[in-house]
Amino acid sequence: MLPYYEDEKRFLQDLPHPLPSAFDMMISFATERGILLRDEVISAIQSVDHEVFLLPCFAQISKVDEQNARMATMYALLGFPAPIWVDPDGEVINSTAVPFVAAMISEGLQAPGRTRALIIGSGCGFAPAIVSILGFGSVVGIEIRPGLAAISRQTLKDNDFHDVQIVSGDASHWVKTHGERFDMAISFAALPDDSSGRGALQTFLG
Repeated sequence: MLPYYEDEKRFLQDLPHPLPSAFDMMISFATERGILLRDEVISAIQSVDHEVFLLPCFAQISKVDEQNARMATMYALLGFPAPIWVDPDGEVINSTAVPFVAAMISEGLQAPGRTRALIIGSGCGFAPAIVSILGFGSVVGIEIRPGLAAISRQTLKDNDFHDVQIVSGDASHWVKTHGERFDMAISFAALPDDSSGRGALQTFLG
């Protein structure tokens, strides 16, 4: 446990008027505008401790940038995007906001089958874990950063998500060279709109 993590947590809990979480705000926003957030996705997300997936990332960041790691804890506790990786060149990689994860997975569940799922930009492993809980027998996550892939792979293993496989590599290359089919394929990473990116992603469905 990071030494300051519990301090930040207590600070939020002790506020006289607690701040609404990003998740609460997103549910309100989605309800008002008719955006689909499936109840089963919300329940799955609420059943998983998001901190379990974020803390190993924060610990790694704190080795090179403790100030960034401390800032990340506050954002994460509220459900907002938080830094989960810092590249050697200083580029900061953020997690996906929890409400957006809920919306993306809800949309992906429109397909009838739940045998296999593909998650591109699997990050800290939180999204693949949610998809696993939703009943997919096999989940493949692709993460381009080997260090982040290794952290998420270990976190998933430690928390008994044995049906999730994390692959380290470039998603555009992976979707071009694999002929596997999935019931759901979603991407939290930027992909080109041509046949090497989102066009290829569509070929996995069916």
